Amino acid sequence: MAEEKHKRKRHDAEVGVSPAADRPEAGAGSPPKMKRKEDEREMRLLHGELVAMQEWVKASGARICVV
Repeated sequence: MAEEKHKRKRHDAEVGVSPAADRPEAGAGSPPKMKRKEDEREMRLLHGELVAMQEWVKASGARICVV
């Protein structure tokens, strides 16, 4: 585990990524864990948004990059 963190830290420094404090696993200031039902509801809503965007892309012929 410590070796993995060391590798990530070295990689972050090489590519210019912000410090690990911005990551959720850092603990301090991270939002509380969602309940399962709440998470599933949010995923359904987001899936609907994704499908709507897919239909828009198909209809308009737009090119997009999803990260």
